[in-house]
Amino acid sequence: MLLPQELAARIAIPALRALVARNLVIEHGFSQRQAARKLGITQATVSNYIREKRGIQFAIEETEEIKKAVQGVANNLANGVEQINAMTILTNLTQKVLATRQLCEYHAKLDPTFDASSCPICDDVTEEIARRQ
Repeated sequence: MLLPQELAARIAIPALRALVARNLVIEHGFSQRQAARKLGITQATVSNYIREKRGIQFAIEETEEIKKAVQGVANNLANGVEQINAMTILTNLTQKVLATRQLCEYHAKLDPTFDASSCPICDDVTEEIARRQ
């Protein structure tokens, strides 16, 4: 039994980090080591993100909202804004990925006993996000 949060940790978060890492290196001119320090990961992980060897197992639907949020995280990290701001944005993005049911199909592939069509968990996440806004 896989929990949606496990999938988010295994798949969505690395995909989002990969987008941020690429933005820091490509758009902000960071070295891989600098980007790694900002993200709290290793330089080797950033290298794998840049070369698309890691963090691509799941293609986040790159909506305008996701693009802006990733750019915002990268800008914040590049400009020395507190890491907690980046963490908050990435946490909210991860919840939105769950809420938009982007992981459901992948979940069903990993766990053939899982019936995504009858699962209310991510809908509950959507309701929780709506309540907070």
